[in-house]
Amino acid sequence: MSSPIHYLSNLRTSLTILVILQHTSIPYGGLGHWIYVPATAPLRPSLALLVFTTLNQTFFMAAFFLLSGYFTARSLSVRRERGGGGGWKVLQGKVKRLGVPTVLYSVVGDSGVRGLVAGLRGGWETGWKEWVRGIRECRGVRGPVWYCALLLVLDAVYIAGWEYWGRKRGVAKKGDGEMESRTDEGYPPPPPERKTATVPLAQSSHGPSRTLSLSLLLLTSTLAFLLRTHYPVGTHFRPLNLQPSYLPQYLLFYSTGFLVASQSQSPSQPLSLSTLLPSRSPAWSTLLLVWTLTTGLGLAQVHSAISSSTSTTAGFVTLLPLFKGGLNRFCFIYSLWNEFTGVLITSSLLHLYHTSRVLNCRWGIGGFELARYSYAAFLVHGFVVVGVQFGLDWYEGRWWGALGAVGKTVVAGGLGVWGSWVAGWGLVRGVEWYGGRGYV
Repeated sequence: MSSPIHYLSNLRTSLTILVILQHTSIPYGGLGHWIYVPATAPLRPSLALLVFTTLNQTFFMAAFFLLSGYFTARSLSVRRERGGGGGWKVLQGKVKRLGVPTVLYSVVGDSGVRGLVAGLRGGWETGWKEWVRGIRECRGVRGPVWYCALLLVLDAVYIAGWEYWGRKRGVAKKGDGEMESRTDEGYPPPPPERKTATVPLAQSSHGPSRTLSLSLLLLTSTLAFLLRTHYPVGTHFRPLNLQPSYLPQYLLFYSTGFLVASQSQSPSQPLSLSTLLPSRSPAWSTLLLVWTLTTGLGLAQVHSAISSSTSTTAGFVTLLPLFKGGLNRFCFIYSLWNEFTGVLITSSLLHLYHTSRVLNCRWGIGGFELARYSYAAFLVHGFVVVGVQFGLDWYEGRWWGALGAVGKTVVAGGLGVWGSWVAGWGLVRGVEWYGGRGYV
């Protein structure tokens, strides 16, 4: 069994925290939709929370797909090297860990959150009716498990391709008259290590070529813009409950993680994601230059458009629909800015987490390991955040009412993060106690 990669586990934990804070901030002035709107919610959005939620949206879900693709490819490589059942065994585990929670949450969990909101406001009888009605009206994936559903689809596609090309390569080699033994799954054994020293692309001191990096990001940005002309940000595609406007970015990040791990010569020593886009490399410098130009152009366009508005916040809110979609310059600029910002932030975080002693060590207290329960915390955070927001709203303390949008997000978000991990721990323990190990 390979040793844990602490910096990637910690990054995934941090991304889960950002998801909770993102959802917590929405009713206090952030960008997006949340099921519970407190009575103390402001009439106007907060500029600070708009910036916070917008920056998060550029990278945090895409980074999840990057890590997921990376670990999926590692699992496939380990299975292949040790003859542990091949890709279909990995896919079975994915169905168990992603598919089952997706179905249960979509049918019962999301309806439960809605029932909780209705019950807190109108009594438990009202909440029970809302919960039952939500179950009856379920027609697809609902809630945050859209990520699990899309990830399962991507895993299935990539694993099927991995199986197909792996077997085809083995048959081709055998047809050429080469002598080679085969595992029960039909894979040739791992090739012997080459005596000549080679430096993989992702570990090269120069990183990926600037032409390739720029071309991929420009292609992804263009596809995102074209999709947003018909499916603006916030439009969901059924039955996966997916926003098509971000799909090109998710595909790019997942594919990158998968390909980086697939380049590893040994599953126990995979290539590091931290060197995927090294700082000071030609590709990094080029992307940073394009991002600077795009940011400057976007700010100039925004300043010109809102100069006649009564306030910066009001003007920005007026422009939001244009950024979200449509055949206009604001949508095109945002599509470029979103993709380049996501890559730069993600690569910077990977390097930071990899080089820092604090960020690249085991996070936990005693036997309680934060990374172990991050997935469960993600699944239950909706219940916890709604409960925290309602409790603070019901409390109506002077200090709570005096807090601004950022202060309320910090307090409610901090309690939501703590409560989600505690509830996640309870969920994992309960599922394992009933013999459901491996589902969360």
